[in-house]
Amino acid sequence: MSEEEKGEYYGKNGEPVKYDPTFKGPIDNRSCTDIACCVLFGLALLAYFAVGIVAWSQGDPKRALYPLNSEGQFCGHAGTPLENKPYLFYFNIMKCASSMALLAFQCPTPQICVENCPNKFKTLIKAYSNPEDFEYYKKFCKEGVDRNMGIKKILQSDLCPSMLIPSTSFTRKCFPTFGMKGGQVAVGENTQIDDGSGKTIELREMTSYRHAPLRAPPFWQQSAQLTAAVKEAKTMVDNCCAPGCTNRRGKNKSTSFYRIPKDAERRAKWISAIKRARSKQNKTERWEPPAVGFRLCSDHFISGRKSENPLSPDFIPSIFNHVPSPEKRKRKMRLDVFNRRQKAKLQRIEQIKLSAIAIPPSQSTDCPQGNDRAPTADQTPITQQDSTNDELGNDVLPVLHDNVLSCSSETCGKRLQSLEQECQALRTENVLLKEKINNTVLNEMSLHSDDKRVNILTGLPTYSILMTVFQFVAPFLKLKSCLTCFQQYMLMLMKLRMNLSFDFLAFYFKIDSTTVSKLFKHCISVMHCRLVPSLVVWPDRESLRQSLPYAFRNGSFEKTVCIIDCFEIFLEKPSRLLASAQCYSSYKSHHTVKYLIAICPQGSICFISSGWGGRTSDKYITEQSNFLSHLLPGDVVLADRGFLVKESIQRCQAELKIPAFTRGKKQLDPVDLENTRCLASLRIHIERVIGVLRQKYTVLQSTVPITFTDIDRENEVTYLDKIVGVCCALTNVSESVVPFQ
Repeated sequence: MSEEEKGEYYGKNGEPVKYDPTFKGPIDNRSCTDIACCVLFGLALLAYFAVGIVAWSQGDPKRALYPLNSEGQFCGHAGTPLENKPYLFYFNIMKCASSMALLAFQCPTPQICVENCPNKFKTLIKAYSNPEDFEYYKKFCKEGVDRNMGIKKILQSDLCPSMLIPSTSFTRKCFPTFGMKGGQVAVGENTQIDDGSGKTIELREMTSYRHAPLRAPPFWQQSAQLTAAVKEAKTMVDNCCAPGCTNRRGKNKSTSFYRIPKDAERRAKWISAIKRARSKQNKTERWEPPAVGFRLCSDHFISGRKSENPLSPDFIPSIFNHVPSPEKRKRKMRLDVFNRRQKAKLQRIEQIKLSAIAIPPSQSTDCPQGNDRAPTADQTPITQQDSTNDELGNDVLPVLHDNVLSCSSETCGKRLQSLEQECQALRTENVLLKEKINNTVLNEMSLHSDDKRVNILTGLPTYSILMTVFQFVAPFLKLKSCLTCFQQYMLMLMKLRMNLSFDFLAFYFKIDSTTVSKLFKHCISVMHCRLVPSLVVWPDRESLRQSLPYAFRNGSFEKTVCIIDCFEIFLEKPSRLLASAQCYSSYKSHHTVKYLIAICPQGSICFISSGWGGRTSDKYITEQSNFLSHLLPGDVVLADRGFLVKESIQRCQAELKIPAFTRGKKQLDPVDLENTRCLASLRIHIERVIGVLRQKYTVLQSTVPITFTDIDRENEVTYLDKIVGVCCALTNVSESVVPFQ
């Protein structure tokens, strides 16, 4: 390169770097690290060989080859009873994804060995009603499962899974066969499943329940069981279970309905007298009613009502279609004879009381004292069995044994007769007092067959629904408490229903008021976790269309998914100025807590927001709550004029319909007037639901204490929000205010 070319090149790119013998690179202090890395690598190899030696000498290679069930047995291992069952089946594989499974290094659900993985979708409730389906279902249950055990006992004992999902084997373990079919989530070949209550749900909709509280089971496990049980209870208590009987509740107000007794001996006699077949296909098998749900009307008793006296002909029902008319007349004659005897015995009891007062006790008698004479009343032994029979029966039984002779002296005989009559009167009075005490104590037996009392105390329509909800929440109530689980449950419902003070409840249940407050907060938390995710549910569009009431089957309102409104609950004045300003409602002129509520066209509550200060606008609550996330394109929402959320709802590609404004005009156009009238006739249903909600549970009518706004640190929800949610869930159990026709 010439000098000119070098000058031109270096002028563009700078001066070249000259060699510097003292330059040692970008790092001054460099050292060799190969030796340290070799040492660490050698230690890792030694540890690897050590682990291999320990595993070979003390480990069990079968654990890597065969899966283990809950009892520590290998599935499919040759020479064992489980040789023909090589696959491991999980009762509830969803529990394997919980944090407890990671901490305990095992899945907290029963695991059994099966011959093949399930290839059908079935629920225990549906399979229980069909013997063939139940035989298939038993293949995935523990040994010893019997169909006569009942669904409740099977689930409580973890003998069978609540549902079966089509599965495939992977490493000899059964995993649900989830996939995609036509752009939708599918299990096996199905994109829809039956939740056990006859309702079909989309699998893709299960993901909408992923935000449910961690303490509550997934929707498809708990909602199906509770909904099916409530549906069966609401259906069966309205009909008589006797074959050929068409009596329904409400058809004749004078007709009463009685539950099948729980006493084993009496229950067997009732079932034998009813003579109902298990099903149309199995007419020879014995019918076994479940624990709740079946009632027998009073027309099947001779006197028109059930008797608790074992000697009465009405202790067992006897009037049925299969009983011939001559036999019915004979049984009526027996009842007349029994009633005459009872009337005569009551008259004798009154005479006994008068004669016991009239005859004074004598200090000495002329009774013979010889060994060949009969003993006196004080000397005659009375067995424990006789005493028990006297207490249980309503009839007057003789005090002395039949083989005891009377005294020869007239004075002794009168004295002996007087004592005998007085003893019988006291025994009869004791039985009557025990019956009165049992009627005043608050327990399951005192509310049995008394739907009116149940409605007054709890707001629930029937005793069957009361017990159905109780069985759903009872396992999570406090066992170590001064009150039983049922009393805790009733304490909470009475507080919601009648807004009784904690001091009165403490006096009624004979405990401390602080204990009442703690029990109430615990019970309301349990019911909020168990009931609200199951009963306050946003329905799917297909179900809405199929069961749409007649009033909504109009061209303008047939796409209605819900009606929304806000209601306020009075609150004590907060001590802080900022909280007081946020809670003060100028509309109510009081400090309030405001809630957004939505009902579906069928009348059930499908959404309830968390509480907001009374100063908050309806628009802000609608936009900030989770309500808008439920809307789908094409949905129609009905609301009042105060809901200025048309733009927010339109962003969800839905439509908001509110009454028309005059906007400076003297009157509305005829078309707007007619639409407004139709809209008002439909929107009034949410006002009725809010009215029923407040009427059923008067705690929402009063001024709630400021302590109810405390936040439960377990789930970051205020106790007032839990109270409102539980009241909405219990209201959904009752009959809807919207007529279907």
